[in-house]
Amino acid sequence: RRPPRSTLFPYTTLFRSEGWFRDTLASAPIDRLAILRLDGDLYESTMDALTALYDKVSPGGVVIVDDYGILESCRAAVTDFRRERGITETIYRIDDSGVHWQRSAS
Repeated sequence: RRPPRSTLFPYTTLFRSEGWFRDTLASAPIDRLAILRLDGDLYESTMDALTALYDKVSPGGVVIVDDYGILESCRAAVTDFRRERGITETIYRIDDSGVHWQRSAS
């Protein structure tokens, strides 16, 4: 399915998957990501997405998480994932809801 015309990226660089994260992301045909944007809302879906896709984010790539600022379950998943993986890059607030961090080279 093609993304909306308002998208700023060429269609060939975007991947869209429908279904539960736990059922679709681990087998998604994705090798590398420059930008990982998550809108999982809940603890399980946010953790599933980070677990399946974080290692595919290129060094210098950006992880964007919606709802971090407004949903405790989302924030807890991000906190737990980062703690378990030893991720210490600074989290920057985008707005009241979203945050992002840039993956380090290591």
